[in-house]
Amino acid sequence: MKNILLIILIITLSVFAENKYKIENAKIGSNVINNFGSFGTRFGRTVDGHSAIIINEYEDNFDLHFIIAMDGNTVSYQSYASNFYFYSYLGHFRAVNRNYTFKERKTIKKIAKKAIEADTDYEFLNLYIYDWDSNHKNNTPYSNVIPTDFRCDGFAEWTTEIGLNPTNPKEEDGFYTINTAFHRPISITEDPVDKIGKPDKPILSLVDDGVQIEFPKVSGA
Repeated sequence: MKNILLIILIITLSVFAENKYKIENAKIGSNVINNFGSFGTRFGRTVDGHSAIIINEYEDNFDLHFIIAMDGNTVSYQSYASNFYFYSYLGHFRAVNRNYTFKERKTIKKIAKKAIEADTDYEFLNLYIYDWDSNHKNNTPYSNVIPTDFRCDGFAEWTTEIGLNPTNPKEEDGFYTINTAFHRPISITEDPVDKIGKPDKPILSLVDDGVQIEFPKVSGA
């Protein structure tokens, strides 16, 4: 039995190793997606896939502070293994056709961590809602107010909307152009893959005792 389990584990690890978009390359602020499979239906459409926001550089599959996700009835720190390890990992994605700036990535991480401290519940029908404002459901997000209820991709959507435009967030700032109930988390894989950026050439300058070399930061790396 132990040998069978070991073989299964080796095969699983090899699948991850061959993945085109390795989790090791994922950057802070990316939305990581898996093919969790259908976990329900609303208005005749399935809700499939699962998403989480990456908030730390990759260390190992069991790092308990690698991602933040809405899972069950709470937003919490989680490991890659807890949400994606035994499911089909589909990659990590951005909401825009450019690399996030270093500041944007830091802001997305900060906003995601704020949601952990809030009292939130799981929302199935909508991406996210504000229980106290029935006219504001699935509408333009408030800049300084955390929603009371999230779906998994709704958490990624709201976090990205605020992270990319903290002072005046809009629905189109996230992965979906409009916050409706008809989205499927797996559709986020149509967005740009968040690949590692290439740094600019180092800047050389003369100083009194020699040459100073300055290496520009990779955007968000």
